[in-house]
Amino acid sequence: MGSLTGIDLAFMPKNLPYTMSDPMFVKAVEMVMPKRLFAYHYFELDVPKLKAMLPRGVELMNK
Repeated sequence: MGSLTGIDLAFMPKNLPYTMSDPMFVKAVEMVMPKRLFAYHYFELDVPKLKAMLPRGVELMNK
């Protein structure tokens, strides 16, 4: 994933046990560094917490 560059919009799964935990999700986002991000495949999503964990310059599109 680290070879991906210039990503405008990324869709990434976030949930356990089948996809990624919050720290795994953030690490994947840091590798891709999309301008906008949409998390999917989750049961619960703490948007404020996740926004605080994301790198600067990545906009979480979930409400």
